[in-house]
Amino acid sequence: MFPSFLRRALSGAAAILLAAAGSAAFAQPDWPHQPVTLIMGFPAGSGVDVVARAIQEPLSRQLGQPVVIDYKAGAAGNIASEYVARARPDGYTLSFGTAATHGSNAALYKKLPFDVEADFVPVAPVLDVSNVLTINPDVMDVKTLKEFVDTVKANPGKYNYASTGNGAGTHMAFAEFNSRLGLQMVHVPYKGGPEAITSVVRGETCCIMNQVQTVLPQYKAGKVRLLGVTTAKPVSAIKEVPTIAASGVPGTQGFDSSIWFG
Repeated sequence: MFPSFLRRALSGAAAILLAAAGSAAFAQPDWPHQPVTLIMGFPAGSGVDVVARAIQEPLSRQLGQPVVIDYKAGAAGNIASEYVARARPDGYTLSFGTAATHGSNAALYKKLPFDVEADFVPVAPVLDVSNVLTINPDVMDVKTLKEFVDTVKANPGKYNYASTGNGAGTHMAFAEFNSRLGLQMVHVPYKGGPEAITSVVRGETCCIMNQVQTVLPQYKAGKVRLLGVTTAKPVSAIKEVPTIAASGVPGTQGFDSSIWFG
């Protein structure tokens, strides 16, 4: 089962993907006549994987062929991107990209084994997702963003924050937040969302800025506390959680960070 807000947001994604594909790179009259593979650069259960699986079945129905998700996780999605870049350009091997794999990675890595612009053809955007500042209240017993900031400032270098990998959107969002507010925290990168959020639940790290669809089950189970969403507008699935930008904490004005998938 997928969160209702995610199902609503993705209700037209399969049609968008199909329309875009049919109008450009995949316009052959008999396409597709075999299964289509989505190459996933992040682990099963990660935020991007949840989104991909949500559109897998409806996209399969519209195409009339199975859509298979093939996991090639690692290196902030670069392993999967290289695989797709080297694949036969016949429309049957697609990359499920993110703001990291086809955006920030090009700036963060000195050399990539592929060219983001030359080796890929954009098909369609799928979704913009907000991150949410998520804490373990047993590690840091605070209830507001202001209390969080005050606690970290009073203990420079004490608290570890998790991310889904170096250069991932979860890392960049927290790094920007810390830079804006002058916070000193230790970054602990993990291989993907499941490992990262588990580290918070276990108390190995204090917190994470992770995608809403990833932390929602832990939040509903009462295992974590949500202090603020990273986008300028609130998220319908967690209306009770304010935006970071509206917190009133100095330095947070205009804070707006999201992750796109496509």
